[in-house]
Formats: sequence, structure tokens, C-alpha cells
Amino acid sequence: MKAGLRAGWLAGDDLHTGERDRWWTAHGKRVLVAGRRRPERALTLLERYAPTGYLPGDLADYGALAAYTPGGCWPC
Repeated sequence: MKAGLRAGWLAGDDLHTGERDRWWTAHGKRVLVAGRRRPERALTLLERYAPTGYLPGDLADYGALAAYTPGGCWPC
């Protein structure tokens, strides 16, 4: 799962909108799965490089990210 987070640069500013969206279609689910263990990293990727117009994956998979508190206890 770390590969999805490390590969975040692929979703970076150097990609055109269509390429970025294709990257998220292919890897977004992995980022969310990895976000269960490292929500701060998944949130950083989404904040910086989110696809245009949609969030990748099922909204139910965002629970760990929604529950994360920066500087807080994770997991408690």
C-alpha cells in the first residue's frame, strides 16, 4: 500500500488534467486503503493532487480520513 502513497508524485502538477484523473482512477482505491494506516499522507495527496470534479473511490472508504485529527491520537 505504501507504493500508492509514494507514487503520489505521479498525480502531481506535471500531469495534465486527464492524466491526473486516469492516475486517480487506477490508484485512488489504494490510496484510500493505505489511508487507513496513514491518513495524514492520504489527506496530503488528496489536498495537493485530487482529481478534478470527483473524489476517487467509494465515500464509505473515507471514514478513516474523516476521523483523523492532526496531532491527535491515531489510532486511539
